[in-house]
Amino acid sequence: MSASSSDITEAYQVCYDLNEDNKKREIKGLLAACTKFGLDEGVIITESSSVVITEGEIKIKLIPVTLFLLGLDEGV
Repeated sequence: MSASSSDITEAYQVCYDLNEDNKKREIKGLLAACTKFGLDEGVIITESSSVVITEGEIKIKLIPVTLFLLGLDEGV
């Protein structure tokens, strides 16, 4: 079974700690997924980071795993 582009509504990447060693790789992977599925926003779930990054026309939200699991990531 394969998903069509219209079935994909969100893109998530999980990374314990986004740092200079892995930042480019993690963002590149998420941007590729967002571009492939026509999404204007993606989420990187981290241990504790909370920030918004804009890459071109795609917004990337970094959210702590605790907020994600509690469903409190809407305001980030």
